[in-house]
Amino acid sequence: MKEYIFRARKNLFIYLLICFVGASFTAGVAFLYKNLTNYALDKDFHSLIKIAIFAIPFLILEASFDYLPRKYRSILTNNIIFYLRNDLIKKVDSKPISDVNLTFRNEFKNKMINDLETIKGFLNNIFAIILYFFMFIISLISALYIEKTLTLIMLLLSFIPFLSPFISRKILSNKKEKEIESKNKYLDLFNEFNTNTFYIKISNLGDVFYYKLKKLAYNLKNQSIIFESSLAKTYATSYGLGNILYSGTWIVGGIFVYKDLINLPSLIAMTTLMTTIAGPIQSVADTYSEIISAKNIFLDYIKYLDRDNFNENGKHIDYIDSISFNNIDIYYSDRLIIKKLNLELKDNTKYLILGDSGSGKSTFLHLILGLFKDKNKYIYVNDSSLDKINRKSYYDKIYYIPQETIIFNASLIDNISLFDENKDYKRAEAILDKVGLIYLLDDRKLDIIIDYSKLSGGEKKRLDLARALYKNKDILIMDEVTSGLDIKNENIIGDIIKRIKDKTIICVSHSKNEKFLQSFDKSLKIENKELKFF
Repeated sequence: MKEYIFRARKNLFIYLLICFVGASFTAGVAFLYKNLTNYALDKDFHSLIKIAIFAIPFLILEASFDYLPRKYRSILTNNIIFYLRNDLIKKVDSKPISDVNLTFRNEFKNKMINDLETIKGFLNNIFAIILYFFMFIISLISALYIEKTLTLIMLLLSFIPFLSPFISRKILSNKKEKEIESKNKYLDLFNEFNTNTFYIKISNLGDVFYYKLKKLAYNLKNQSIIFESSLAKTYATSYGLGNILYSGTWIVGGIFVYKDLINLPSLIAMTTLMTTIAGPIQSVADTYSEIISAKNIFLDYIKYLDRDNFNENGKHIDYIDSISFNNIDIYYSDRLIIKKLNLELKDNTKYLILGDSGSGKSTFLHLILGLFKDKNKYIYVNDSSLDKINRKSYYDKIYYIPQETIIFNASLIDNISLFDENKDYKRAEAILDKVGLIYLLDDRKLDIIIDYSKLSGGEKKRLDLARALYKNKDILIMDEVTSGLDIKNENIIGDIIKRIKDKTIICVSHSKNEKFLQSFDKSLKIENKELKFF
């Protein structure tokens, strides 16, 4: 927690200062009432009016210091939530890909949505206690100094608080809707990030999504501050209107005492400072159970961010000459899928992996991608085992095409370039032409937003190939690239693969289309749990 408090230290310092000043103003009201009473008892009407006039700006300031602590508590809390939210996104990029499974993604989602909401309430309560502490200490010292402060119970201005609901409605307006809209935008992109984590990591898009999410998180933070600050204004309005009623009683009561209309015991009904001494104690008691229940969630969240951080060191590679497997047995849910895998894949060769459904074709690709952490030491890239290689460096040399095409909610150029900062529009158009998708432009530009629902299966697969050509990686890994396609589209995909030069292609398929099969240099088949050339 210290790290996040340190990051928000400027906001914390301002909040502490405002709490101190606000608590001092609250205690100062007692002195104001004391002077009013004294002047009333001394029959000093001129001084009484002067102190009454002085009370107006003083009480306005005092009311503002009911609003300001709420506002800056919101700023402080939301800034810490902002840092926690961004660090959670970074957690994915620091996690070994072999650990990014369904359990991790569900845990990750719950942390983002549920835990952060609880933590936000926890932080609000903790920072509220700081204000209560200042109010209690300063009020207690003041009460001891004064001995007692008089309050008057009177409903002369009782109609004033009824203005609060009308003012509050105008202050809040549609600010909550804007906060919800910002939250939905963030969660929509986060869901895209969370759903496609596997693909994003292999494509090294972690930083792209980190900054896109950070931008939306920044907007969400600001919208939350605006809404909660507006809510604080409604509280301050209610407090201010109530304070006018309460303080107006003192002013009018002082005049009444001067005029001998009421006696002193009637004016002094209760001590003002006892409210700000007993009030904080009651508030802490009310929130104690909430703080205790949320504390563990917050501490677990911090531990989660620090746990199992993946140290991305290892050897950097400039080019992949070969990938070899040294006598590997692959199990899935305790079931042997592939046994005694001894194989070397050479560069600039197109490999086709065949096999029945469930035979382990996709599992073999996952092995290459490093998903089986305990097997990485038996996989050699050039002359180094995969567990000794810098993983980002490795993925920089690989382009992976999943079984289901992933379309991001972005422009056509972003979907082809995968959010390349230096987008090459001419090259993207040439590649679209090469894969037979140039007609998608239809006199429109590459900045058009893709309509996922209007793309056929074949178009989606060709878009995948367009990405692969644009990224220009050493190795293309294709998982069932023709799945769900008819013969015509299979042949189109096969022709595109055949025209790709100077790349290593590893493709798994269950296709029996001879023309498609002939697009590859070498074919392997998984039979009887063994992967062999044929």
